[in-house]
Amino acid sequence: MSTLNIDAYLKRIGFVPQCGEEDPTEKLIRLHSCHSFTVPFEDFDCYCRVPFTLNLDDIFEKVVTNRRGGYCFEINKLFHELLKEMGYSVRAILCRPFSAEGARLSMTHRLIEVTIDGTVWLADVGLGGNGWIAPLKFEVGVEQEQYGRTYRIVSEPNMGYLVERKVGDNFVSGVAFGFQYADESDFELSNFFTSTHPDSAFLNRMMCTLPTPDARYVIRDNMFRIVDSKGEQQSEEVLTPSNFNDIVSRYFGITLTAPMYDYIHAKLKG
Repeated sequence: MSTLNIDAYLKRIGFVPQCGEEDPTEKLIRLHSCHSFTVPFEDFDCYCRVPFTLNLDDIFEKVVTNRRGGYCFEINKLFHELLKEMGYSVRAILCRPFSAEGARLSMTHRLIEVTIDGTVWLADVGLGGNGWIAPLKFEVGVEQEQYGRTYRIVSEPNMGYLVERKVGDNFVSGVAFGFQYADESDFELSNFFTSTHPDSAFLNRMMCTLPTPDARYVIRDNMFRIVDSKGEQQSEEVLTPSNFNDIVSRYFGITLTAPMYDYIHAKLKG
């Protein structure tokens, strides 16, 4: 039996069900887009050394009840469960992300395979700055544009497939994946490394990002930036103890605990 309060979840992401039957593909696209626009990718718990679990009830409380964001092992698991409860055929995939600088990372990302009438879609609401807003149709070599952003899936002989994002006239790697089976224990293991290893970027870099239809808000270390859909920077502001709380509230809809604010303020003071 589901532990999810579906109505509360849909309200959290601003999804309004249509009257009557809705095409399942169009519904998936709306669910994914609503989630992408309202639940930020963020690593504040990791960065502030706040323990968290991948228990579904705990993730729900954090994201829905407390209106926080999270990273892939949290919010893609939560979205996976929502889709499953709404009748979709879903499967979790363990895959390999690439950094914003293009570095190939370890197998530390959770992706969602959704199959509708034999057609496979890739759902991902937790990839961060390289993430797509609407689900991608699994079509190799076909450019897919959404909200001014262009993606494509290409074959990769060593890793299976790559999702690439267009930047200028070039494509950069976002995530590599195959369709191998992965158990929840595999994600727990990967999450343990990501959230505890001293070299993990999530412990050493403060990250938060949220897209809008024509821009993206980005916190990275001690900087807040607004970039357009093409990735070109529109504004930049240095984060300080005096502006941090307002920025995370105004642009990301997040309220942290007092100890987390204190920890981050101390880091921003240097």
